[in-house]
Amino acid sequence: MSTLVSITFDNDIVPQLLDIASGLCYLHSLRIAHGDMKGPNVLISEARRALITDFGSSCLTNPPPSLQVDPSCGVSLRWLAPERLNTPTPTSTQEADVWAFGMTVLELFSRKNPFHEVRVEWGVVKRIVEGHLPDRPSDESTSFRLCDSWWKICLECWEYDPVQRPAMNDIMARVERLREETGRADGGKGEGTGDEGAGRRVWVRVQQLGHILFQRGRDRR
Repeated sequence: MSTLVSITFDNDIVPQLLDIASGLCYLHSLRIAHGDMKGPNVLISEARRALITDFGSSCLTNPPPSLQVDPSCGVSLRWLAPERLNTPTPTSTQEADVWAFGMTVLELFSRKNPFHEVRVEWGVVKRIVEGHLPDRPSDESTSFRLCDSWWKICLECWEYDPVQRPAMNDIMARVERLREETGRADGGKGEGTGDEGAGRRVWVRVQQLGHILFQRGRDRR
């Protein structure tokens, strides 16, 4: 198996993001919070399905007293929701998973960690606690794949108040619609495989290059 972050450059990642959303939705239906959602914790099967791994920070949400355990302290700061930074013991929650999903979307489209421009961890903590969200990447840096609809999902996942964040089942439904819209825009064929897929990807890159040159020409006028 390969990791999801290793296949994002030349591949359509929307099906894998749908798999991630579906996996989190299933966990949440069982009252389980993953607790450490990020790209490196997703593996890709031979059938190119995304598989969520690393449940070391997972826990039941609102467990009965007989099942309560100490929360794990293993956290990934750049994907961490602000409410988990404001407590001595950062407990995993479904709302925090939603925040982390938004960061994972950004990570996979941009091929960079969230807050990649901040080199030290305390600087990341400061930005999150003060309510500073990641900047939207340029269209060129995401190969024009991070559209307004995807960015809106990210921003809603990053609501500072956990109650205001959408539930994973709502996010999954929106990702499904985005996938269908992408398929219709591409004639229902996707990028394809083999020579056909390679030709389609080359054509997309040519279109993107033409757009970049057009924009640069306008800026020089």
